[in-house]
Amino acid sequence: MATTSIIFIIVTIAVSGFVAWAGDTLGRVLGKKRVSLFGLRPKKASIVIAVITGMLITALTITAMAFASSTVRKMLLEMDNILNNLTTLQTNLDDLQGNYDELQGSYDNLMIEYGRLAETHSYQISQYEGDIVGFEDKITELNAGKISLEAEITDLTGNISDLNTRYDATKADLESQITDRESRVAELNSQINSLNEQISSLNARLEQIMQELSTHELGNIKVYEGQQLGVVLINTHLDQATIYDLLRGWIDSIPDTYMNPESGELVLKDNQLEVTADDYYTVLQEIRDVGTDRAIVIAFASENVVEQQAVPARFEVSGSRLIYSAGTRIYSNTYDEPEGATDPYRAVSAQFFEDARDYLINQQGFVPSSANQIMQFTIDDLLNLAQQMAETGFPVELKMVALTDIYSTDFLVYGQQFTVEIGNAVPSDLE
Repeated sequence: MATTSIIFIIVTIAVSGFVAWAGDTLGRVLGKKRVSLFGLRPKKASIVIAVITGMLITALTITAMAFASSTVRKMLLEMDNILNNLTTLQTNLDDLQGNYDELQGSYDNLMIEYGRLAETHSYQISQYEGDIVGFEDKITELNAGKISLEAEITDLTGNISDLNTRYDATKADLESQITDRESRVAELNSQINSLNEQISSLNARLEQIMQELSTHELGNIKVYEGQQLGVVLINTHLDQATIYDLLRGWIDSIPDTYMNPESGELVLKDNQLEVTADDYYTVLQEIRDVGTDRAIVIAFASENVVEQQAVPARFEVSGSRLIYSAGTRIYSNTYDEPEGATDPYRAVSAQFFEDARDYLINQQGFVPSSANQIMQFTIDDLLNLAQQMAETGFPVELKMVALTDIYSTDFLVYGQQFTVEIGNAVPSDLE
C-alpha cells in the first residue's frame, strides 16, 4: 500500500476519534446544563451538535490530509486533470502494449532467423575447418616442392657458372677468329677495289672501241638492231589488198616520221625501210589470224643501220584492246585555288595534266615508251586551259573526255584524241 494512503488512513482515524471525543464531551456538557442552541430544545440541540461534529470530522480529516500531503492537495484541486491524464496514460499504455506485442513478434522472428544463421555459421565453420586442413596439406606439399626447387636452383647456378666459364673461353676464341676474318676482308676489299679499277678501265676501252666501230667506213650508226621503229593499228576485217596498201604506205612513211624519243629529231629521213614480199605475206597472214577486230603491227630494225643505208625491218603482230570509247571520261579531278601561286590557273592547268598522266601510268598501267608517250601537250595547251578556268573561277572541276576510240597502242595526244571540259565544283565535290 502507498505511503500516502497509510498516512491518510491514520490521520482520518486519529482526527475522527478526536472530533468524536470532543463532540461527545461537548454534548454531555451541554446536555447536563440543559443548554439550548439557536432556540432549539436541548435534545434537538444535541442532535445538531452531533451532526455538526460528524461534518467537522470529515472537514478536519480532509484539511489535515491536505496540510499533511501535497499529493492529497493535488487530488483535491486537480482531480479532473488527473483523471484526464490517467485516460491519456491508459491510451498510451495500450499503444505501448501493441508496440510491445509487435516488437515481441519481430523478436521471435529474429530469434528464428538467428537460429537459422547460427546453423549456417556452424556449417560454414565446419567447411572452413575442412578447407584449412586441405590448405595446410597443400602448404606442406608446396614447401616440399620449394625445397626441391631450391636444390635444382643450386644445381643450375653451378651449371651457369660452368657455362659462363665456357662462354668466356669461346668468346675469346671467336674474337680471335673475327680479327683474322676482318684482316682477310680488308685484304679482299683491297683486291675488289683493284678489280673495279680494272673493270672501269676495260669499260672505258670498250666504249672507245664501240665509238670506233660506229664511225667505221660506213658512217655513224643511226638505228640499232631490235630498235622499235613504229606502230600501226590495222582493221582485220579489210581485204588483203587494202591491208597490203595500208602497210606499204605506213612503211614508206616511217623514215619521215621516226623521231628520236630523247632529242625529238628525225633520224631516218634520208633512209628507207627494206621489206621483202615474204615479209608482207607473213604479216598479212598474222593479221588475218588475230582474233580481235584490230591488229597491232610493230616494226623493228633487224640490224644496225648507218646514214643513208636501207633499214631492214621485221614485224610483230598482236591483237589490240579498246581502252576508251569516244565520249567516255578518261580522268577528272576537282581543284581549289592553290596558296602562294603567282598564276593559280596556270599552276592548276599544269597540275591537272601531270595528275592525268600519273593516273594513266599508275592506275591504268600505261607504260611510257617511244610507241606510247601517254600524253603530249604544249605551253599553248596550258595557257588555253588556264584562260578557260579563269572565266569559271575556283573551285573548278576538270574532266578529260575521249573524242575518239582509244586503243592500247595509240598515243594520247592533247587536242587530237581527248579534250578537257571545265565546270564549277560544288562544295560536296571538294570533300
